[in-house]
Amino acid sequence: MASSSICPRCLNNEETVIHCLRDCATAKRIWEALGYSNISFFSSNNLESWLKIHSYGPDANLFLAGLWWNWRARNIPLNLPDGLLDIPLEMLVLSLMWMVAALGTL
Repeated sequence: MASSSICPRCLNNEETVIHCLRDCATAKRIWEALGYSNISFFSSNNLESWLKIHSYGPDANLFLAGLWWNWRARNIPLNLPDGLLDIPLEMLVLSLMWMVAALGTL
């Protein structure tokens, strides 16, 4: 459990759920690499509303996979020694795309 309310990834902001999943610089890099670069994607301050809006429709699988990867990227470094797991963003995006393609065939 974190001993501070400051985000352990960017060290700049209070770590709220929406900061962790969307607004942290690390999270934004993941979203933008997945094609979520529209300013409206980052504009809602209400977590529940933001989740509901993006959890339905043709891009829902990609969005949900992006949430999972952001949550994973936030938690893995806290549980492993420094430098043990350093996943390049390109590998992360490729694995997300593969996951979404696989989900689409179910």
